Amino acid sequence: MSNDFGPLEAREARPAADLLARAFAPSPNFVELWPDQQARARALRALFRAGVGDTLRHGEVHAARVDGALAAVACWLPPGRHRMSPGRKLRALPWALRAGLVAPRAIGRLSAMEQTI
Repeated sequence: MSNDFGPLEAREARPAADLLARAFAPSPNFVELWPDQQARARALRALFRAGVGDTLRHGEVHAARVDGALAAVACWLPPGRHRMSPGRKLRALPWALRAGLVAPRAIGRLSAMEQTI
């Protein structure tokens, strides 16, 4: 068994987002937003694809791998970079819309959550 920890490669962005979506699916906040398990899985994949992509461009994403397979992912944004600029929001819009289409009521609540971070 080989273990590795280091920067996430761009080609790993989608699997990393999928891993994060599975990890956060049981979170009570997300269960409340998307009670249906399948809808929540779709919405979270979209949200984390936007988040991982944004963090790859504006911060750092690291991954732990076991035998070459992703086992854990961590995303960091530098101080002062956690709030998304209008351009960053625009880039994330297609993914946010996918998440919102799953449960339209979630859009406003997600925006309110983002304002508290």
